[in-house]
Amino acid sequence: MTSVTKLIVVLASVIIIVLLLFTFLINPVLGRLPDLNKQLAQKKSELALLGQQIQAFNNAQSDLSKASRKQEILNIFVNKENLVTAVKNIEHDASVTGTDETLKINENKLKEKVKQEPVIANAAGLTEIPYQLQITNSFAGVIDFLRYLEHLPQFTEITKIDLSPETEQSDTSKAPVRTGRALGSINGIFFLKNYEAPAK
Repeated sequence: MTSVTKLIVVLASVIIIVLLLFTFLINPVLGRLPDLNKQLAQKKSELALLGQQIQAFNNAQSDLSKASRKQEILNIFVNKENLVTAVKNIEHDASVTGTDETLKINENKLKEKVKQEPVIANAAGLTEIPYQLQITNSFAGVIDFLRYLEHLPQFTEITKIDLSPETEQSDTSKAPVRTGRALGSINGIFFLKNYEAPAK
């Protein structure tokens, strides 16, 4: 067999192999391309839908978190009947810090509408009840008590704080002597929710 004949045989064999590969492998794959494209489009659609559902879930979680936070914020405002809870918390904080305290609440504001410039302007649904707190303790104890007061579960606004040293009359001198304790006067506001003063 001459070299030309061998070359022809080899080329013919290669052509036959390529045709067989095309017929049995490539052609079926090409035939499935429309189905594959359709499946790919369906998967893309499902992925887009899943993305929308995830976004909707995240939005719902965010809204729920805001709603929970809103309820938490509303719970820091007490109603008239639960004002005693805030008073008890102040008494508890005074006891924990060893502070002598006397609390005076503006009873007139509880009983009738008293014209007074509000601390929070345009606060619909809230009534401001002023109070005054007289305290006595060491300076360190007063600071501790103020820290506790700052973290009361019920919301209260401190409008004024006056501190002065406690003094007593000396037996040997006419000048008063400092005892090392502090006298404090604290003006504040309780905020009551959903409270309407009774009509006269």
